[in-house]
Amino acid sequence: MKLVPTLVTAAIVMTSPALAADLIIDEPSFISPLSAYEWSGFYVGLNGGYAWGNGDQDITVDALGFLVPPSAQVGISGGLLTGSLGANYQMDEFVVGVEGELGWANISGMTIQSGDDGYRTSVDWLGNLRGRLGYAVDSFMVYGTGGVAVAGIGIENGDVDGTAFDPVTGTATTSLTGFGYVVGAGVEVAVMDNVSVKAEYNYYDFGTMAFTAPTSTAVGTEEGTVTTNFHAVKVGVNYAF
Repeated sequence: MKLVPTLVTAAIVMTSPALAADLIIDEPSFISPLSAYEWSGFYVGLNGGYAWGNGDQDITVDALGFLVPPSAQVGISGGLLTGSLGANYQMDEFVVGVEGELGWANISGMTIQSGDDGYRTSVDWLGNLRGRLGYAVDSFMVYGTGGVAVAGIGIENGDVDGTAFDPVTGTATTSLTGFGYVVGAGVEVAVMDNVSVKAEYNYYDFGTMAFTAPTSTAVGTEEGTVTTNFHAVKVGVNYAF
């Protein structure tokens, strides 16, 4: 009868390593926080927003002969509507990209000095080419952006009748293409597999540009400079493909 306990003890000893091996609990593997949503690819977008800033004028040759003082701080503001085309490339949580934007703007303002001398500056169209660097968490991304900017800038000054320029006494009018830079930041959220929405802030600076403006009364050509910079906030929707 002593043989049975001996055999049982031997069986337990022989099987205990296997049992111990079966009882080992594997440590959970590390789950990388990589974004589940894939931001890489090309996209097109539509953007709308509002801008405000400055379009100051400084007249160095007053062909009309009555602008007093010959300079003015001109506040400008208004809306913009642009289309965009871009591409993203995602590396882990980081997203790098490039985006081009071009569209309509109605950013303008007028200052009246000495009762009847008016200065008007406008931004009539707007474009840019920017790089983007973002940090994505799944379908949410925050990013910074910056690049070169271009705009159509309109200039008009002269005598005013009430709040409108007086065609009898004449005005000096011209337009020019301004080149500068743009910087900003934004957030973008994917709401469908290929559709995302965004909100973005930009600062545009076109510096000080010289201009020559013919006068409507043919009394000569006016000369001066315009300094243009403004802030813009916009929302947009992108379609990825």
